Amino acid sequence: MRRAGPWVWLLVFLGVLSGFGAQASHAQKRRRVQLAQPPPPPPPTPEELAAQCLGQGVHVLRDGGLPEPSRCHDAGQAFEAIGNDERAAQLYREGCRRGDPPSCRALGVMRLSGRGGLPRSLPEALSSFRAACDAGFGRACFDAGRMFESGLGTAENPSQAQALFERACELGWLEACEHLGSQLAMSESRPDLERAVSLFTRACRGNRASSCRYLAELFAGGRGTEKDAKQAQRLYEMACEQEDLPSCERLGAMLRQGSLEERERGVAFFERACARGRASACNDLGLLREQLGQKRQAAELFQQACAGGVPAGCTNLGRLFERGDGIPRSLDGALRLYRKACDEEETSACVALGILHEEGRGTPRDEREARRLFEFSCDRSDLIGCVHLGLLMQDGRGGSRDPERALRLFRRACEGGELWGCVVLGQALEEGRGGIPDLAQARLLYERACQGGEMLGCTNLGVLHEEGKGVAQDLLRAVELYQKACEQNEAYGCTRLGLLHRNGKGLPRDAQKAFAFFLKACDGGDLRGCNALGHAFEQGLGTTPNLVRAAELYRRACDGGLLSGCTNLGTLQVRGAGVRRNPAEAARLFGLACEGGHWLACSNLGSLHETGNGVRRDLRRAIDLYDRACSQGEARGCFNLARLFERGQVGGTASPGLAAEYYRRACTMNYAPACEAQERLARENATFSHSE
Repeated sequence: MRRAGPWVWLLVFLGVLSGFGAQASHAQKRRRVQLAQPPPPPPPTPEELAAQCLGQGVHVLRDGGLPEPSRCHDAGQAFEAIGNDERAAQLYREGCRRGDPPSCRALGVMRLSGRGGLPRSLPEALSSFRAACDAGFGRACFDAGRMFESGLGTAENPSQAQALFERACELGWLEACEHLGSQLAMSESRPDLERAVSLFTRACRGNRASSCRYLAELFAGGRGTEKDAKQAQRLYEMACEQEDLPSCERLGAMLRQGSLEERERGVAFFERACARGRASACNDLGLLREQLGQKRQAAELFQQACAGGVPAGCTNLGRLFERGDGIPRSLDGALRLYRKACDEEETSACVALGILHEEGRGTPRDEREARRLFEFSCDRSDLIGCVHLGLLMQDGRGGSRDPERALRLFRRACEGGELWGCVVLGQALEEGRGGIPDLAQARLLYERACQGGEMLGCTNLGVLHEEGKGVAQDLLRAVELYQKACEQNEAYGCTRLGLLHRNGKGLPRDAQKAFAFFLKACDGGDLRGCNALGHAFEQGLGTTPNLVRAAELYRRACDGGLLSGCTNLGTLQVRGAGVRRNPAEAARLFGLACEGGHWLACSNLGSLHETGNGVRRDLRRAIDLYDRACSQGEARGCFNLARLFERGQVGGTASPGLAAEYYRRACTMNYAPACEAQERLARENATFSHSE
């Protein structure tokens, strides 16, 4: 085979180059053609669309098509968008005349509202909707169904409405499927939850977010389907992704009840809804932030919710102001926010406002106004308001005394699921208010509350076991119940544990543990715990003695309405211990506590009258106060009365026999000085016989 000469290779090389050049030339030509193509035409103007609708100037149809009735609807929408409703109505009428269902529906909407120069005519609107529906336009079937459902422009006809909703759903108008599902789910006479699930599922699969939310609610509650919290969460999340903000909020609420990880995940959904202007989600996010210990952020979110018109946000912000929790304490701020929310009939705010009026915090004490606010709330089915109202009626505060109605209110709250109502009803039955004490029923109510998670029920049940009231005394069971309550931050349970440690009853005597429990109880708001903590500071039990701190704690308890706190504060004022000596103020405090039923205060006030310390000396008044205290089981009242009988200060002559009797009564109440005096008096009056 002969080899190709050099000239052959040169020809091949030149041919290849020419091929490359041809390819490059073609590519450049294509680019030039592309660059030379005209830009896409602008969208048709409203007038051009009108011309297409009316078949005028067919040459302007840029897509090469012929005039269609649907172009009338397009033209009408274009004129509506620029505010020319009359021209839009003309085009809708023309489109409807030529058989375009959307035009008929749009004409019905205009007739319904009397726009576009058309007189408002409900029957003609219904006729337009029916014409569009008969032509297979599902949305118009739904509109006609709503008119039959509400009796708008026609006689109310639920069955006809139902048939139209069914047709609309079959034609693919998903709002109708959702509406049918809602009717079936909420029907009181013939609910059909399984069909509701089916309808919501169909609409949800068609990306109707609100239907996904309704379906999630059924899964969350196990209605019409098996209860499935995970599926509910998935559906809420699906709807949330479609910007259904209530779903974002409800998913956040579900996650808020879960683990710390789930709560933190819930934050993102609340944030999404809140950031998009859903004020109620800001309130929910605030609650979650508060739960996570982020109090300042919570306050900011409550403020945002309150400003956005959510009364609960105002109430929650007021609660933080009242407690000084994460923000500076301001009772004025709390009162203002509670009033604002209460004016919007947010009953929890009315209850909070009533409590401030009842206790005289941030505003003058006004039990009549408190009672009015509690009644307002109770009348609107706020069961906590009913309990507060019952407590005032039980004692005749702020109005007439009515223990029978009080019991009915407690029972109403308890039967309505408010477990605090069960506890208060149990307390009333335990004390025999309105009748004979019923310890067995009280125990059952405490057990019900305790098992349901109301820890005060556990504490009160523990007291029955500790004291052997209505049950066999069982200190171990009492300790177990107190511990359960205290661990769940029920403050009175902590106080009871502290008392057991302080007194060495059922638990080893341990002043330091007692002090720790009293501190937790007081920090948790139990005034009895504050009073016991004050006693620990006064006596140096489990801590360094601090009379100033003791006085502060007694004052806090007294200001909160705990009568024993007033008595203890008065005792320090008589001595000038931790506070400036002021026997006159002590007499006022003793009088307040005595009138409220704290019988030691009556005995203490008697002592002031006996000696004329801070008050006018009045022996008769002192005797009456001692007798009152003694008759109510206060040992020191009996002891002081015995002392006066022994000295002859009652009736002008000594009465050893009466003195001995009152010493004996005080001794049976475990008052050691009385037992010693009884023995002394017996020795002094002993007679001996001897033989002659």
